[in-house]
Amino acid sequence: PLNYDSVGGPVIGLNLRGRKLLRGESFVNLRQAWLFGKGSENHNPGNNHSESQGNFTISELQFGLQWQRQTRFGALLARTMFEAQSWDDGTHGQIGLIGGGFGLGLAR
Repeated sequence: PLNYDSVGGPVIGLNLRGRKLLRGESFVNLRQAWLFGKGSENHNPGNNHSESQGNFTISELQFGLQWQRQTRFGALLARTMFEAQSWDDGTHGQIGLIGGGFGLGLAR
């Protein structure tokens, strides 16, 4: 398997809020990360592995609806969303992840 250790780098993002739909607010989040560090790959069970630069990018897209209600503890948030991610290390190809999600939160 491919392992990344001690990686870090810049992330940029854009958060857009849109129209009110179904008594909620629409949103779109876009993020791009460039990560740098060490990578290693274990080629066989005999522990023969190679080390290389662990440089890769992660691109993310999220869109959905958010509902918010004020309480005495703060703003209670609920989100439902679609999310897509693309991970690419330039060597082993691209991994794509797509799915739905739901989140709850409290903003103070």
